[in-house]
Amino acid sequence: MQKKHTHEEHRKRMKARFLEHGFEHFNDFEILEMILFYSLPRKDTRPIAINLIKKFGSLSAVLEASINELCSVDGISSHSATLIKLIPELARVYVSDNNQGITSFSDYTSAGKYFVSAFVGMQEERIVVAFLDNSMNLIKSKVFDAGDVSSSFISNRNITRMALESGATHVMMAHNHPKGIAIPSAGDLSATRSISAALEIVGVELNEHFVVSGDKYMGILKMRASFDSP
Repeated sequence: MQKKHTHEEHRKRMKARFLEHGFEHFNDFEILEMILFYSLPRKDTRPIAINLIKKFGSLSAVLEASINELCSVDGISSHSATLIKLIPELARVYVSDNNQGITSFSDYTSAGKYFVSAFVGMQEERIVVAFLDNSMNLIKSKVFDAGDVSSSFISNRNITRMALESGATHVMMAHNHPKGIAIPSAGDLSATRSISAALEIVGVELNEHFVVSGDKYMGILKMRASFDSP
């Protein structure tokens, strides 16, 4: 009975700390410990949280681990693993929803922030294409699955068709490097030239193609322009 009472009091103190300060004064394993309160209501979640950090090395690595990898840690069931995987996906939806007010792509920074928000929590490579009107306002956006931006999963035909169907005159796009850095590969450069040429044929301008990694982004066309400048 004493152990149960002590355990409940510990959880109350943790919740009170969170409600007063958020996660500001929590370390990584304490954040996980508290998250696991809600999937393991009768267990001491601190040792499990510590083991998660030991195995994966950091909080972000835990959140990015697969369901199977998480379930390999003693005390983590598929139920708890699913709860952990909800966190980055919820963060992505939250940030994306918070940036719904960004409808104008008239400046480089606003466009970059829009695409960064689109990839929050994504562990697989994706492509996001924004179709824009003459004033660089967003008409619609589309997310494509892709193993590689230059792969056959996404074709120039798809982008040009959607641009024409939506009445877009401008397009901006981005793809993410989930495990890499925001620097384009040779394949990214080649794909950008190809997509730009295909859009030009139908009178649509590709204004930028961003490479995104975490909260960092780089515009391929801006980078090329800086290299081409005397």
